[in-house]
Amino acid sequence: MKRMFSMLLATMLMAASLGFAPAVLADNASAEADVNVAGIGKLSAQGDGIAVLSGKGIIDLSGNGILWVKDFNGDAKIEVTGY
Repeated sequence: MKRMFSMLLATMLMAASLGFAPAVLADNASAEADVNVAGIGKLSAQGDGIAVLSGKGIIDLSGNGILWVKDFNGDAKIEVTGY
């Protein structure tokens, strides 16, 4: 019984540690990669990572990947085409 309990505990600990590994490895951004821009005009960017946009306006975006929209105020009008 003790052996079975210890095996179960070891398996649970291993599964838990593997579950946290992707979260730790996902955040490998360096301070040099952080860029803040403001103003009017066109912004072109490429790469691998996360972009955070805020403010008022119309955003025309194209790309290949995942689009994740979080509306903090609950008043955004979001239209997605071509998916």
